[in-house]
Amino acid sequence: MNYLGPARAFGVLSLALAAVSVQAAPKIYFGENLDPMYQVSGSGAPEDSRNRFVADLITLMSEDFETFSPPHGAPLALRFGGPSWTYAATITSSSNGQVSDDWSNGRWNTSLGGNQWWDTSGPVKIEFATPVSAFGFFATDVGDFGAKLTVTLANAFGAKTFDVPNTTFGASGSLLFWGFIDPSAKYTSISFASSNSADSFGLDDLIIGSVVPEPSSLALFGLGLAGLAVARRRQR
Repeated sequence: MNYLGPARAFGVLSLALAAVSVQAAPKIYFGENLDPMYQVSGSGAPEDSRNRFVADLITLMSEDFETFSPPHGAPLALRFGGPSWTYAATITSSSNGQVSDDWSNGRWNTSLGGNQWWDTSGPVKIEFATPVSAFGFFATDVGDFGAKLTVTLANAFGAKTFDVPNTTFGASGSLLFWGFIDPSAKYTSISFASSNSADSFGLDDLIIGSVVPEPSSLALFGLGLAGLAVARRRQR
């Protein structure tokens, strides 16, 4: 009877985990309002998308930039707070991004305080001390100079770039929510960039959360564990 040796069993587990990380596409949440009147509440699609995203999470932690005194530039140590623990992350910028409390020319804050992260074009990169499977954010003033916003998720297996379907040449002061949930993979960094260096954008109310692994992911993981168990029994 054929059986898995230790090395082969470990290989099965590694391949299973690698397959889990690349097989499934993240679930995307998106909503946009070109004239939200500088408010999240009642904004329609952005608020609805955020609520759907949050409802699909088990736990969530957020960073709203309210603990920083503007202007505070990069690199900036972020602390996503939760009920019993926090996640650490670092935000960097290639275009002099900073914490801002400016409410003019389309710039505004989406939380109850007054701060947001304001960037002239990016790339803006958030690196996580602990990889994440879910992330969402509000963005303001996107696309009024014709730019598209992109989001790139990266981990040890590579990177996935998503074009946020924002309206180009939209109104100043617009609002969008974009988020993803990927039960089959965790990401060590998330980057944002504008396709036009003249098109600034704001980020606020960043959210990370934990999710339940997909059944297919659990099945592949179980296959690897079963292989290891068989190999150990044969060694006895």
